[in-house]
Amino acid sequence: MPGVPVYLETFGCQMNELDSELVRGQLRRLGYSFVDAPEQAEVVLFNTCSVREHAEERVFSWVGELRKAKERRPDLVVGVMGCMAERLGDEIYGRSPMVDLVVGTRSFQHLPALVDEVREKRAATPLRPARVTRLGFDEEPDASRAGEPYAGGRHAYLTVMRGCDLNCTFCIVPKVRGRVLSRGIDALVDEARWMIDSGAQVITLLGQTVNSWGEDLPVPEGDAPRGRGRQGRPALADLIYRLQELNGLERLRLITLHPSYVTPALAQALRDCDKCDRFLPLPAQSGSDDVLRRMKRGYTTDLYRRRVDILREHCPDIELGSDWIVGFPGESDAAFAATERFLAEPRF
Repeated sequence: MPGVPVYLETFGCQMNELDSELVRGQLRRLGYSFVDAPEQAEVVLFNTCSVREHAEERVFSWVGELRKAKERRPDLVVGVMGCMAERLGDEIYGRSPMVDLVVGTRSFQHLPALVDEVREKRAATPLRPARVTRLGFDEEPDASRAGEPYAGGRHAYLTVMRGCDLNCTFCIVPKVRGRVLSRGIDALVDEARWMIDSGAQVITLLGQTVNSWGEDLPVPEGDAPRGRGRQGRPALADLIYRLQELNGLERLRLITLHPSYVTPALAQALRDCDKCDRFLPLPAQSGSDDVLRRMKRGYTTDLYRRRVDILREHCPDIELGSDWIVGFPGESDAAFAATERFLAEPRF
C-alpha cells in the first residue's frame, strides 16, 4: 500500500542481501517507503538464513522483541522470508505467534500482494490470526527490474542462478533454495547493463555453484549460436564473454565455484577477458578422499588438482581461495593431516 513504512532486516550471505534489494525495489515501485528502525514501521520483514543454526536463533530473538510492539499496534505486519521460512514453514507460527507472513526463497516476488492479503484477512476477521504462507520452488523469482530505482552503488550483485543440484551432506541449500534454475543470458546481460547505466562499475555474479550456470538450459536450436557447455548448452564462459563487451563495466567477480564444473572453456574466458577478477574461490573442503566421499562432494583430491592445472595452464596469474571444514564427523587424525598437506599444494 502506498506510503506504508517498511523495516527490512537481512541475515546471511550475499544472495540474501541481493534478495532483500529486489524486495526493496518491488515495494518502492508500489510506493512503500523504508525506515531505519522496527518501531517506525507498519511492516517488519526478516530475510533469513538457515546455513547456521545460530542465524535462525537470532531471527527468533529479533521477532520475539516485537511482541510488545504487536500488542500495542495489532495492525503491525511481521513477516519471515527466505531460507528459514522455506525450511520451517508454518512451524514458525508455533514458536512466534506474532508472525503474520512466511515467504520462501522463490516466492518473494509475491510479497506486496501477500502483505495486502494479510491486511485484508485482518480487516475481515479481526479476532483471528491473519496468517499467510507462500513456499515452494515452482517459479522463477527474478522478474524484470524495469522502473526500479537502482540502489546498489558502485559494486552490484547479479544472481545468475538459484538453487543447487549437488547434495553435500553438510549443506542445507538444496532443501531451502531448490534445484538449479539458471537465468537466461539475455536477461542477465540486460540487468547488468541497467546496473552499469545506473552507476555500477563492479559486478559480482552470484550462484551456489556459479560455474554450473547453464547446465539446466536447453541446447540452442536452429541457427542460434551454440554455447561452450555440454552438448552446446550455454556456459558461464559464454556469459563472461558477453559481459566483457559492456562499456562501463570495470570488474567482474565470481562467487562461488565448484571444482567439478571447472572447464577449459571457463579457463580460456578468464584468460581472454581482462575485466574478470584473477581471484577465484574454489572450495576444497578437505584433503582426505575418504572425508570428501562422506561429504558427497563429487570429486577427489586428484580431480581437484587436475582442475587447478586447467586454470593455471590457461591463466597462469590466477589466484585461488578455498573453504575448509575441519572436525567433520568421523575425521581421523590422519585425515586432518592429509588436509594440512593438501592445503600447501595449490598455493592458495
